Order: sequence, then structure tokens, then C-alpha cells
Amino acid sequence: HKDNRFHPELMDELHHHFDTIEQTPNAAALVITGTGKFFSNGLDLQFLGGADPIAYLGAYQKLLARLLTLNVLTIAAINGHGFAGGCMFAFACDFRVMREDRGYLCLPEVDLGFDLMEGMMAIIKERVSSANDVRNMVLLGKKIDAKEGKDIGIVDIIVPESQVLSSAIDLAKQIAVKSSKREAFGIL
Repeated sequence: HKDNRFHPELMDELHHHFDTIEQTPNAAALVITGTGKFFSNGLDLQFLGGADPIAYLGAYQKLLARLLTLNVLTIAAINGHGFAGGCMFAFACDFRVMREDRGYLCLPEVDLGFDLMEGMMAIIKERVSSANDVRNMVLLGKKIDAKEGKDIGIVDIIVPESQVLSSAIDLAKQIAVKSSKREAFGIL
């Protein structure tokens, strides 16, 4: 889907992959990345325009909850911009590896006239360590690049574009061997 937006078909596909991971005894980690210049440009606003907004947003929240409680380590390999729901999706992962030269994490809902739901605010407050940085992201829609993301604690590793996926996979290998109790990842 265009800009890796969360169209219902993509959300169904992700749920299917989550099902497969949960049913695979030896699965240890999930690395998620995007294609093109976006990790994800968030919700599919074009689809939302003709859909039941309550049902669509509920489906997206269910996807976030599923990712947050997945019983394996999750790493976002952020290859480009992560806006709105795309930023939230990255925040729902246990770790974030981001390319150093291009891309922003941003919560532009304030500029779009949308409210962040209570569950989304809980995720943001959990991931963003400073109240001032939460304020700047939520109330100002501030775009955060990789360096600033690392400085404020929302990005764990910064690498060149060509190393985003391989670095995320290396991190997954390093951490996954530390725990034979997969359930630990789902309750963090």
C-alpha cells in the first residue's frame, strides 16, 4: 500500500504474520521495516474517508496491542519517515534502529485535527522519556530526526541506510539468545 499506510488489507496481513510467529515454537524475534522513503506514513486517510472511523481506528488499535504483546522481541528497522500511525507502530516495537541520514519520526495529529487516543498516549509517554519531548511531539507535531531521536531515547541505534536492516537483524540475534522465555517479551 502507498507509503506503507495501514490499509485494512495490510493490517490483516500483519495479523496473519503475528499468528504465524506466535505459533512457531522457535521464533525468537520479528524485525519490521518499510519500503521506499517511508517506514510507514500511518493510517490510510483515503480509506478512512469512506469507512466507519470507529471500526477502522479500533482495528488499528488492535494491531498496536497485538504488536505490543507479541511473544517475541520486536525491532523496527526504520528505513525512512514514520509519521502518525507509522511512528506509533515503531513505538510499539521493543527497539528502534533508524537510518542516520534521512527520515523523521513525527506525530502530526495536532496539525491534522485528530486526537490521539488514550492508549496511544500511554505508548508515547512510555517511550518518550521527557515530558517536554512528549509535549513537543504531541502538541507541536515536532519532527524528530535520527540523531535527536537517539538523544531523547526513542531511537536505540543509528546507522547508514545500507545497514538499517542488517543492524536490526544483528540486534535481534544478540538479544534473542538471552531469553528462552518468549513470554517475557510480550509483557515488557
